[in-house]
Amino acid sequence: MTEIFFAVPSGLTPGTVSVRVRAGSAISEPFGFVVSSTLPASLSAVRQGDRVILAWPARGGLFEVESAPGLDPPVTWTIESNSQLPTGELTAMTVTVAGGARFFRLRSGGSVSRVRGAMVTAAEGGTLATAEGTTNLTVPPRVLAQDTRIEVTELAHSPHPELPFSTDIVMSPAGLKFQQPATLQVQLPEGITDPRLVEVYSISPANELVRSGVEQSRLRRLTNVVFESATRTLRVPVEHFYVFSVLSRRLQEEIVFDIPGQYLKKGDLIYTLTSDAVLGHRGWIPGHCGMFLGTRDPSSKVNDGAS
Repeated sequence: MTEIFFAVPSGLTPGTVSVRVRAGSAISEPFGFVVSSTLPASLSAVRQGDRVILAWPARGGLFEVESAPGLDPPVTWTIESNSQLPTGELTAMTVTVAGGARFFRLRSGGSVSRVRGAMVTAAEGGTLATAEGTTNLTVPPRVLAQDTRIEVTELAHSPHPELPFSTDIVMSPAGLKFQQPATLQVQLPEGITDPRLVEVYSISPANELVRSGVEQSRLRRLTNVVFESATRTLRVPVEHFYVFSVLSRRLQEEIVFDIPGQYLKKGDLIYTLTSDAVLGHRGWIPGHCGMFLGTRDPSSKVNDGAS
């Protein structure tokens, strides 16, 4: 079987295009394929009285529309559940606005599994769980300053498909703090039983800014997590809301080493591992990429793979 690949110019007029294939003196019968235009993701809004008509490209992927009454933090976004109506190249939705300002945003709906927001009372607390039951957040009583609408978003696809398991979990309203930690619980899939290979990271402006090689990052690995191998249950204390990344690694050794400067040329890109005191060796998270600037002489140790 022979495979033929075509490079289609981006400016080609949409429609049916005919192609012939020539091999030596032989030429095939014409066959056609359809060229269609794909509009970039964008959201338009037209207000008509107390209604707002929203529209976005139909071919740009699966989207959800979210709205918020304001943009002052903490911002609570709510999914608009009205019907989405295809209208040619656009998808439209009509939303009723009672009064005041309303802000809308378009969010990819094909890549998230969402816990739809729920009001959690300060006096009683509460638990939010995904439809699959694999992730839940438990808020104890009397740890919130006031009744709060809480929302949890978890990626449905793996951000690191090369790993046995990985997911990102976003909690809102962003920056929400608890007087005592809430508990995030994640059920890991079968086959993951070694706690040494389960890692949890948080990304938050409240995290200390750490220098990693030539970069600075607020990515922090959490060490106060509990993983029960028998039930494959991971429990993470949550002091405030931002982004949490959960992943499981394979039991393997890194085979990448820093290359001495004498073997590099100026302008070479270098991928450098980061020391991980918890793992006991160096790893890719956060890791960083730099450019080699050159050494003073072949025997110098300056900039040996670290620039």
